[in-house]
Amino acid sequence: MKISKQIKSKISKDGKLTISIDNVEVPEPNEGEVLLKVQATPINPSDLGLLVGPADVSSLKIIENGTKVEMKVPRLCFVL
Repeated sequence: MKISKQIKSKISKDGKLTISIDNVEVPEPNEGEVLLKVQATPINPSDLGLLVGPADVSSLKIIENGTKVEMKVPRLCFVL
């Protein structure tokens, strides 16, 4: 199976938003399907709002050798 990269974002119960670029397996296409390889794609500024959400960007920390970033999320913005 081939490996590709995928952006993931999650908010933990302690109020930290983590955005990571993870390796994921790419399944083989089935009959009648094709698999396209995308070299690059832009990020639309409106997509950043969905990715970062209510996080405090001024608290951004780069972690795990630059493969992840972490930010604080105000407590009122998430449900426990």
